[in-house]
This record gives sequence, C-alpha cells and structure tokens, in this order.
Amino acid sequence: QHAEAIAVFERAKALFPEYAEDESPYRHLAVAYKATGDLKRAAAELQAHTLLNESDYASNLALAEMLEQLGDRAGAAAALERAIWISPYDPAVHTRLAEHLAATGSHKKAVRERRAVVALDPVDRAEARYQLARALADAGDRAAARREVLMALEEAPSFEQAQSLLLELQRAGNTKP
Repeated sequence: QHAEAIAVFERAKALFPEYAEDESPYRHLAVAYKATGDLKRAAAELQAHTLLNESDYASNLALAEMLEQLGDRAGAAAALERAIWISPYDPAVHTRLAEHLAATGSHKKAVRERRAVVALDPVDRAEARYQLARALADAGDRAAARREVLMALEEAPSFEQAQSLLLELQRAGNTKP
C-alpha cells in the first residue's frame, strides 16, 4: 500500500515541512519511493531530510548508497562527507568517499581520505598504504607515493600490486625517497 502511504506522508510533510527527526515524513517517503522503484524521488526525499537534520548519520549513508546506484558520484561523495563529519571513525566510509573523489577528479581530497584510512589503523595496513600510494601517484606526488608503497611493502613484501606500483614509479623516473 505504498501509494496510500505516500499520500499520507506527503500531507504530513506539507503540514510539518521542517520536521526532520527519526520519524520524519521525509524518511518514510524515501522508504516508500524506494519500495516502488522510484530511486530518484527516494533520494530527493533523503536529500531534503539531511538538509534539515544535519546529524542523521544513517540517512546520509542511505542517501550516498542511493546516489551511487543512480550514478551520481559527486552527490554520493557529498553525502559521505557529511556522514564523516558526524562520525569519522569508519574506514569503510572513508574508502567509499576516496573512490568517489578519485572518480570525479578530486585527487587531493582522495589522498586526504586515504590518509584517514591509514590513520584509523585498518586490519589490512598494507592494502591501505598501497591505496594511499596509488592516490598520491594519481595526485602527482610521486615521491610521497614511493614512500607509501615502500611502507606497504615493509608490511607485506610479496604484495604484487605494491611491487608493480613501485616499478611503475621507478620507470616514471622519480627515484627520490
């Protein structure tokens, strides 16, 4: 009965447009629109909700996921950045944000997020350092990339991707530490 629910929550939203707490009509509308397959309208409702309720971590993550499905990397990155301002301690959120930032050409911001992942002491430190090195190389800082890839190889000497990146950096002619 999603159509009936949508009508009721649209009326509630019209009556209380600034109400954006846990039981806000925006969140309910997002769920109903998503259930009907209208991901664009669901994302629009969550966007409106997160603009009114800046501290709703779960809604920002849900919005980012919807925008990812819609192919809106810049919008997903914005939602993930808001989520990180609310709770900065989840390496997976930083990783997702770094991927979106790199895909949109924001390489310096992607480096910032990769550094955050390393600072959060992930389980696979070698992978985190490799990803940071890759982001640094993409941002044009080959010397820092080389330092990071060497640290990744200290943690996991047989890490083939890191070895390949080191060779790639060596071939590029930047052998400074």
